Amino acid sequence: ERLPEVRPKPKKVEHHCSFCSYSNRKRSLIIIHERIHTGERPFVCGVCGNAFATTSSLNAHSRKFHAGER
Repeated sequence: ERLPEVRPKPKKVEHHCSFCSYSNRKRSLIIIHERIHTGERPFVCGVCGNAFATTSSLNAHSRKFHAGER
């Protein structure tokens, strides 16, 4: 009986922040992290207009301040 071929695991790619020494294997976390440096806040509350860097921050804001307003 033939054994399955064993392949070496691919190396995990480390992504780096363009502004500081922060790094992570997930590119999406680098994008979120870099918003600290750029000030980008692409997620805007539809009720009051406050802007946030992450969807989770917007969702937490909506639950805390606008529960039941929509």
